[in-house]
Amino acid sequence: TDMTVLRDKVEQTDRFEHYGLTPREKEVAALLLAANTVRMIAGELKISQSTVNMHTANLYRKLGINSKAELFKKFGVAETETQAEG
Repeated sequence: TDMTVLRDKVEQTDRFEHYGLTPREKEVAALLLAANTVRMIAGELKISQSTVNMHTANLYRKLGINSKAELFKKFGVAETETQAEG
């Protein structure tokens, strides 16, 4: 799945459902949806893994979810599709 498509999904969901995600939370969400690990996201964004975990926890809280599987479902992304491409 193209990162642009994933970012658009995150942006559209936030815009229409008013979750109030920060720009960084949107980036982390898109990278999670692309099946990146915490370590990979930290490297990509040049932040620590604990900071990625903090953004992830805030993202989950704002979206009212508790897992990566719920994140994929929320944004209509098939988890198996993103893993197959990696």
